Amino acid sequence: DDTYSHIAPEHATRMSVLDGLQRTLYVSGFAKILAPNWRVGYLVAPPDLTERLLDTKLLATLTTPNLPELAALGGEAAVRGKTDALLVKGGHGDGDELTDRLILGTREISWTSRKIDTVHTHGTGCTLASAIATGLGQGLALNEAIVRARDFVRAALIAAPQLGAGHGPLGHQAVRPD
Repeated sequence: DDTYSHIAPEHATRMSVLDGLQRTLYVSGFAKILAPNWRVGYLVAPPDLTERLLDTKLLATLTTPNLPELAALGGEAAVRGKTDALLVKGGHGDGDELTDRLILGTREISWTSRKIDTVHTHGTGCTLASAIATGLGQGLALNEAIVRARDFVRAALIAAPQLGAGHGPLGHQAVRPD
């Protein structure tokens, strides 16, 4: 994210100007500017490099798009062809419930829960992915790591400190996992 570009002085030198070999890639985003909970990023690079970077990203143990991100990646079928494990996060879906779906080849496991009524959702995706990675690093099976991570995010949503007038942060500091 280039979340601080709006406060950079106008006379600041861009990295690309210092790159005589023209090998600088500029990756940035418009975090929370277009709409709440919709992060849009961009990558300026030759098309073949962009495709290789996307392929590399999809080699991760688990790909965790929310519904808008999944659509932007070309839909479930397109992503399933590039990753072994796909966790489709359902928080952006309609209704009072959300369903997260773990797709492992032909197997699917899903978890459904009631949505927590709050606007303080900033960081839910990053928190979920980090909590899953932590569980995997501690030796949990993937589905167990996801269950524990979902519980952590839900507790952090409930414990949100209610900061600001917009989409504030989760209450990570208040959660004490078992």
